[in-house]
Amino acid sequence: MGTTRDRTDFDEAGQSLAHLAEVVLACLDAIQARSVTEIGAQHGILTRRLLDWGAAAGARIIAIEPAPRPALLELGGQHPELELVQEVSHEALQRIPLPDAVI
Repeated sequence: MGTTRDRTDFDEAGQSLAHLAEVVLACLDAIQARSVTEIGAQHGILTRRLLDWGAAAGARIIAIEPAPRPALLELGGQHPELELVQEVSHEALQRIPLPDAVI
């Protein structure tokens, strides 16, 4: 018997953009992004890659997730440079500074 996956959890269902991180990060490099907002950070898999990239590129990372999973909360605790916004995106996007890129 296999494990049951939550199809509403993009990370768990294998639909995370983290699988395309090399492409995403290359695009951010190409536009010389200095601020990136990730919508729907869930477990923080892509967020972790963005933080690593942001440290090298001098970019600010904001993660919007109304119901962050424990791994994302832990990541936020380990990285004070991460701004974790716990709101739905349509509300959060109205009050955060306009980023160079939204993922």
